[in-house]
Order: sequence, then C-alpha cells, then structure tokens
Amino acid sequence: MKNNITKTNGDRLDIKALTVRPARKTNKIVSEMLDGSTSVQQIGDEATSAEVSVCVTDKTELDEICATCAQISIYHYGTTYTGIITSEMITWAPLLPGDSYYKGTFSLAVV
Repeated sequence: MKNNITKTNGDRLDIKALTVRPARKTNKIVSEMLDGSTSVQQIGDEATSAEVSVCVTDKTELDEICATCAQISIYHYGTTYTGIITSEMITWAPLLPGDSYYKGTFSLAVV
C-alpha cells in the first residue's frame, strides 16, 4: 500500500512524498553473554510524537486540518500513526522556484 494521509472520514489527501520520523523514548541495553555472544534489548515506549514532512501541490487541505485540530491517520511503510497536528502552523517552502510543489513540515501528537 502506498504511503498516505487519511482524514477521519476516510478521504485520502493528495500527497506526492511523505516522510515520518517517530520520536521514541527508548533505552538499549547491550550485554555480553558468558559464551561471548552479545544480547541487545530495547526497552521503552511506542512513539508519542512524530515529525512529518510532505510534498503537495495543494496546501489548503493540510492547513485546514491544522487549523481545526482534526485527527488524521498517516500510513508510512506498514505503520499507521493516528493523531493531531500539534504545530501552530505547517511550515511551507517551495521545492523549486516557480514550481507548484510545496514541502511542508509539522509535528504530530500520536494517540
């Protein structure tokens, strides 16, 4: 399935690219066993927030979602993040001068 962002009513947003960097609070415990092998354990919580970058041609849908604090679901490489945009505003920048594609970044509080 393609990476996507979905509104609560099930409508998918038209996005060209999507990256999600989850913020996890984890610790790694590395132990050397008696036989010389190494054991690595990761202890911690699931992601409680995520930094999201999108590439779109129409900024208005995401700006409206941000302004209304509507919940969205982000599907990214087999993992679904559901939450609310916590950024005051989405930071937009044109990808190329004169181009109709915009890169937006925002923070998502995962519920």
